[in-house]
Amino acid sequence: MNFKYTNAEIVVNATRLEKPPRMDEINYELRIYSNDNNLNIDLLKKNIENFGTIFNTVKLSCSIIGEIKIISS
Repeated sequence: MNFKYTNAEIVVNATRLEKPPRMDEINYELRIYSNDNNLNIDLLKKNIENFGTIFNTVKLSCSIIGEIKIISS
């Protein structure tokens, strides 16, 4: 994907279970500051979920729910 952005930030919240100690669910919000019309958030989310090494490693142990927001810069 080829798009321009000025900044990106991610907010992550997680639910941890005590017995046995483990992560149960992770929620994230990825904020991308961009005015680029080429930015396709649905395709970006699909690529992150299908090809992201860290995403795919973590999703083996807990559920991951997230959204991507474009913020005009």
